[in-house]
Amino acid sequence: MIKTRIAVASLLLMGSASLLLAQQPPGPPGGGGPPGGLFLPPLYTNKSAPLGAVDTSLADRACAAKGHAKLVCLADLLKKGMAPELLARLQLPYSVQDGKRWSNFPPMVYRNRVGVTLAKFSPAQLGVVKAILKEATGIAANEGYDEIEQILNADDFLKEK
Repeated sequence: MIKTRIAVASLLLMGSASLLLAQQPPGPPGGGGPPGGLFLPPLYTNKSAPLGAVDTSLADRACAAKGHAKLVCLADLLKKGMAPELLARLQLPYSVQDGKRWSNFPPMVYRNRVGVTLAKFSPAQLGVVKAILKEATGIAANEGYDEIEQILNADDFLKEK
C-alpha cells in the first residue's frame, strides 16, 4: 500500500504523470570535471530543500477535500502561478523510456535523471509539495511521509560527508 502511495505522489510531483524529456549530457566535453568524478548536469543545483520546517497550512486551507480530490486540487495549486520554464520541465507527456530514467539519486550521481529537484520550488510551492506527499502517503510514524522525510534527511547527511 505504501509503495502505491509513494508512486502516486511521485507521479503527481512530476506534473500529473509527466516527465522531463531533455537528455542530460554525460559530463563535460573531453572528460575532466570536479574531483571525485562528480559532475552537476545543467538545470540542477546541489542545493538542499529540507521539508521538515515547511508549512503546509496554506495548501491545506486551499484544498480542504480529502483523498483523490485533495491530490488533484494540490496538483493544480502547485502549477498555478509557476514560472513557465519550471512548468515546462515539470509537466510533459509520460513515456516508458523516461519513466525508466526517473531516479531519486542526486543529479551529481545519476546524471541521466528526469524531473525537477525540490530546490527549484519556492517556499510556497514546497508547502504544496509537502502537502501532496503527506496526503498521498499518509502520516503514520515511520511510514509514508515520515519515511520520506527520513530518506531526505539521510540524503542531506550523505551530501555533507
